Amino acid sequence: MKKDKEIEMVAGMQTEIEALRFTIGTIAEIIWMEMPLRYQDEWLEKIMERGLWKPDPELVEGQKDGDVLGKSLKEIE
Repeated sequence: MKKDKEIEMVAGMQTEIEALRFTIGTIAEIIWMEMPLRYQDEWLEKIMERGLWKPDPELVEGQKDGDVLGKSLKEIE
């Protein structure tokens, strides 16, 4: 029984690693192909929706009205 849980956990970790590799590969392609910034913005928005990253409030502090990708800081927090 314990072995089954370990196998399930490892499989879940492998799935997450593959998802992260895809995510990194996506931004790498966007940068490498020098695509318009809107593609980077879309990628970043998806990353924030997944909870993988959110801007440091100190970095955003100097931005006009705290706007990040069309969202207010309150929506991000």
